[in-house]
Amino acid sequence: MTTKRYTIWTAREHEVDTVMRLLHERVQWLRDRGSDQWSTYQRWRPEIENSVRRHETWLLRDADTYEAVGTITMSPHSDPEFWTEQEREVRALYLAKLATSPARRGEGLGALLLEFSHYCAVADQYRELRVDVWKTAHGLHNYYRQQGWAYLRTVDLPHRHSGALFTRQVVAPTVNLPPHGLTIRPAGNGNVPKRPIEPGELAWYGRDALLYARR
Repeated sequence: MTTKRYTIWTAREHEVDTVMRLLHERVQWLRDRGSDQWSTYQRWRPEIENSVRRHETWLLRDADTYEAVGTITMSPHSDPEFWTEQEREVRALYLAKLATSPARRGEGLGALLLEFSHYCAVADQYRELRVDVWKTAHGLHNYYRQQGWAYLRTVDLPHRHSGALFTRQVVAPTVNLPPHGLTIRPAGNGNVPKRPIEPGELAWYGRDALLYARR
């Protein structure tokens, strides 16, 4: 894992453009390599705006420069076209729109965001992490396997490009600490947050309110 320092907080409405820029940069990187992954990108803005209003989209920034270098969306809402009724009865956290800056390749930012999602899942007592992946993105499938995720199945619907389902069991450690090098901050009023989270305090913006979990 990288030794650089990063900070993360939930994206605010004035940061939607920043989230979209990160997603666009990743889409362009994919196109340059002949991939059709995320060809639905042009339709995403309303979805991102809604997830930001629900405090479900996060922005990862370089702790020294505050440059935005990654984003991830985490939601308790499942897609009934992919997950069975029985599966949806399990308390699970669903990941989407994970993207990192191509200019920061080699820093392990994708792995950092995935570990952060596990940290949040532990803090909010989810039992499982889940993600649906672009069906033809076989390199991405391998990446999730390398990060400790298990392939479940592929739901092959003609009107959906995604559908390769991966899961990770949430295993609570004795002490739930943020990933090394990552500081979690609550949102401030400006571009830079007001203060970092104090030791032992977790800023987790849930669906309804800010929850503090103290160890």
